[in-house]
Amino acid sequence: MARSSKDGDIDAQDVALVGACVVTYGDVKHVYLPLVRKREERSQYVRVGLGGSQSENLNYKGGFEMRKFTVPTIVAVLVLVAAFVAIGVARGQEPTGPKVINREMQGENAREIVAPEAGAAPQQPNIGFIDSPSATCYQPDPSQDRCYITWYYLAVNASPNYMITMTATLNDFGPVAHVQGFFQTSMYVPYNMLGQGFKVACGSPGAGGDPGLGNAYAYTIRARDSAALGSANYGTVYCPSFTP
Repeated sequence: MARSSKDGDIDAQDVALVGACVVTYGDVKHVYLPLVRKREERSQYVRVGLGGSQSENLNYKGGFEMRKFTVPTIVAVLVLVAAFVAIGVARGQEPTGPKVINREMQGENAREIVAPEAGAAPQQPNIGFIDSPSATCYQPDPSQDRCYITWYYLAVNASPNYMITMTATLNDFGPVAHVQGFFQTSMYVPYNMLGQGFKVACGSPGAGGDPGLGNAYAYTIRARDSAALGSANYGTVYCPSFTP
């Protein structure tokens, strides 16, 4: 136990000062000095009143033990925070937006399978490439600058997932056909479901870059399944030329 004099002095060889707090009783303010014994690591408070001084032992255990507990805890928290920040930075460096899972090229035409996000891209997607063979632009009446674009058929499969939509777009005009799925794992759209096709201007000779043909029209066909994966075809079709 620390030694104190009548004046409230404490022997500095037996204790170490940790902190202080102030408590007011009525008009009297008391200053508490928590003191920890160096040998036993137990603390006592010395209450010093403004009207005099007195000492009392509270056998309060804290001080050094609290510091021993707090410092490792703070270090552990800082390490965890740094780890989470590092993970966030690593994720932030990953590419964002749609990711092409598979792609094939044939001349000017291309087809691909796409995931909406890089992190959601499966290695083996269920949705397949869209089949859109024989993209054709024909001119029913050579005396008129009126052509029609169509395909022999459009088909795609996503089994066991469901097919949600398939859309055909002429890039110069926007969407021209939209097919909605209904609890089906595949879609098949034959040419006769598209009527005559989609009317466009045939164009003058060489208008599309080929001297023997008229306008060239780029098209995009997209399909989406219930797993949010997409399939797309990109191509260009050339129309017969119109000569007045």
